[in-house]
Amino acid sequence: MRRFTALATVTGAALVGLLMSAHPAAAATVPTKVTITVKPTDGPLRTATLTCEPAGGTHQAAAAACAVLVAAGGNPAAIQPADVMCTMEYAPVKVKMVGRYHRKPVRFKKSYSNSCRLGAESGALFGI
Repeated sequence: MRRFTALATVTGAALVGLLMSAHPAAAATVPTKVTITVKPTDGPLRTATLTCEPAGGTHQAAAAACAVLVAAGGNPAAIQPADVMCTMEYAPVKVKMVGRYHRKPVRFKKSYSNSCRLGAESGALFGI
C-alpha cells in the first residue's frame, strides 16, 4: 500500500509539473476579466466584457478602459474625475461592474446623475 501511495504522489507531482511547464504564462497570470453593465433611465441596458493584459472583450474601447482601471488599482471608486462642466439635468445612469482584477474579486455599483457625469467620473471604463 505504501508503494502505491508513493507512486500516486510522484505521478501526481509529475503531472502537475508537466501541466505548469506546458503553459507557463497561463499558470503565472490570471487576466483581469469584468462584466460591465450600463442602464440609462431612458435607454436600453448595455453590457460588455472587458479583459486586460491583453486588452480585449466586447468593450468598444478596451485599451482605454483597461488603462483607466489599472490607474485606479482596479477600483472604479478611485478613478480621478476629469475637470468637465456638465449640465445639471437629471437623467440617472446606473452602472455595475463585476468580475476579477488581478485575482481579486471586484464589485462596483453606482448611479450617476447623467451621462456627462458618468463620463467625467469614470473615463472610458463605462463607455460601452
